[in-house]
Amino acid sequence: MDYEQFTCTSQADGTEYHCHLVYLQTAISLRHSDTIDARFLVNGTRVTVALPHAAFAQLAQRAGAELADAEAAAIAASWLRRTLEAGGAVEDMLVPAEVVLQAAAMAP
Repeated sequence: MDYEQFTCTSQADGTEYHCHLVYLQTAISLRHSDTIDARFLVNGTRVTVALPHAAFAQLAQRAGAELADAEAAAIAASWLRRTLEAGGAVEDMLVPAEVVLQAAAMAP
């Protein structure tokens, strides 16, 4: 899956979504949130997919390796795609830490 730009369709109502990754940024200083934010434009609407920083720290402690920006962006894009395809709303969302850890474990 191309995480920088992709299209998906809602299974609920057939709406087609055009998603474009704008940036990836630490949100601690921006929103006082302990997350890494992936900002997307979804049909022109700004959507933030927040990845909990605790998952990154836990992964680094367990595996001795850190998640690269591209991997974090791909996890956020995958979560956004799954949410939209399942009929979820076009709104800011928080990815559960377990999902980040599972996705990182499955990465090559």
